[in-house]
Amino acid sequence: MCFPKYRFLSTILPALVVVLEFSASASAMSCTRPAPTEHIETTPIIFYGYPEGGAGGPKDMKVREVTFKVLRAYKGVEGDHVTIRYENDHGANMGWGFRDNSATLVFAQKSRSSTSASGELHYCNMITYHGRPNLHAEYWDLLVGMTP
Repeated sequence: MCFPKYRFLSTILPALVVVLEFSASASAMSCTRPAPTEHIETTPIIFYGYPEGGAGGPKDMKVREVTFKVLRAYKGVEGDHVTIRYENDHGANMGWGFRDNSATLVFAQKSRSSTSASGELHYCNMITYHGRPNLHAEYWDLLVGMTP
């Protein structure tokens, strides 16, 4: 027997669970995590460098272009500077962030937009390496022998 005052809970609770479950899965993003060899082979732009300024930028500026000083080019970079377009939006883990003058290993795709950027970066490009510190040595072993 269902008490009248609990009838509301018995009808609204299942609907609430469904809505919460859907919104949690809809906002999450999943990236493939290929082996280091495959990640390096399929990424057209790889370099080690640091943003020379403007990487922080205003918090409300979602899409940014930043110029990197290239310390070591591994793939797809000519010269000692490269401009990368990226999103600084960590909502649903779709953005990425850089700190001025802080060197990082960058994995990017060739630019598909009509901007001055040489490449575009997405969270999944970067997290494949940066999210797996246990594989860093394997990445560096593969990258050491590469020339641009």
